[in-house]
Amino acid sequence: MFCFKCGKTFDSSVSVCPDCGAEVVLPGGCAIGERPIDLHKKGLSALGADINTEYGQLKAKADKLEGKDIYIDKVSVGATINIM
Repeated sequence: MFCFKCGKTFDSSVSVCPDCGAEVVLPGGCAIGERPIDLHKKGLSALGADINTEYGQLKAKADKLEGKDIYIDKVSVGATINIM
């Protein structure tokens, strides 16, 4: 993926730009089908990020993220990558 805020490219499995936390387009719209992002949002919120969804984009902001033990409700490689 390409971040329009900082201009860097990052792995497409990540939903939020790891360099600046900028908004990215929500996943989905392909043959895979629906891809919920609730686990991503819960995990990032638990670390201290403010998460909003506006106009089909996920926006995450945080002054500082704080490491915590996070338990994910079901197996999700993508959510695990984003939270890490």
